[in-house]
Amino acid sequence: MDTEKMSAEFLLKQLPGGEFSMRSVNIGETFHPVIGARREAENLYLAQFNVSGRCARAGAPLTVWDVGLGAAGNAMHLIECWACQPQRDLRLVSFDLDDRALRFALKAHAEDETKFPWLAGWDWEKILREQGGRFTVSGRQLCWEWRLADFPGLLADPSVSWSAAPELIFYDAYSPAKCWRMWTLTHWRNVRRRCPDDCEIAFHSRATALRVTLLLAGFYVGRGVAIGEKEETTVAATRRTLLRRPLDEMWLRRVRRSTSAEPYTGGQYTQSSISAGHLAALSAHPQFQSAGWN
Repeated sequence: MDTEKMSAEFLLKQLPGGEFSMRSVNIGETFHPVIGARREAENLYLAQFNVSGRCARAGAPLTVWDVGLGAAGNAMHLIECWACQPQRDLRLVSFDLDDRALRFALKAHAEDETKFPWLAGWDWEKILREQGGRFTVSGRQLCWEWRLADFPGLLADPSVSWSAAPELIFYDAYSPAKCWRMWTLTHWRNVRRRCPDDCEIAFHSRATALRVTLLLAGFYVGRGVAIGEKEETTVAATRRTLLRRPLDEMWLRRVRRSTSAEPYTGGQYTQSSISAGHLAALSAHPQFQSAGWN
């Protein structure tokens, strides 16, 4: 990888707490802004989904989709958490268009080990070459698989095979305004079809339009934990009983008044009030009916 090209694509960014992150020059967004990769991973994904408890229980492998490999912050903090008490094998699938962000972070870490410290102690030359790998920790197996391709395209392609449906999805994509195809209703319906069993997903966003989109795609949706300057985030699940704070009828009433509640449809990012048809479909969702308590 051309280091000059990487330097043109990403910039080091020091966050208010002193930790270093990176900023995409082309997209104009910073990775793990405000609180940094470790605290964000711990709060948004690991603690919220009780990952340590899941790893400590014997059973089938824990399958996690890491959407947005980036500098591997979410992936490596998940692996660290799992390795503390691995009673289950871990199957981790990381998605991204390419590994440029990770290579930039590795270069910065090689120059200063205080930058992106979660990268220390791994044979990255081998991992980059194999795009993941298989590892043994305390007698348990970690299978880390990378899929460096267009994520919406992979989900829409019926010929693409999947080793297992995810139990958890860490969704860390650029915003809808910058990465539209990662957020559309069509895309989320494809995700839902790939999640036939119990599955939970965490997002940074609390946008009304995102929540409407997820509900119309067939998920149940709730309020997630606060992180950084956000008082709450969003979680989605394949069953309502998986949610700790499901959206309720009061939220549905606010949707009717919102000027940015139309689901993510069409060819580009726009914001508008919800249409009569989408409102009717949303109101009929089982989450807002007595049957939704199943």
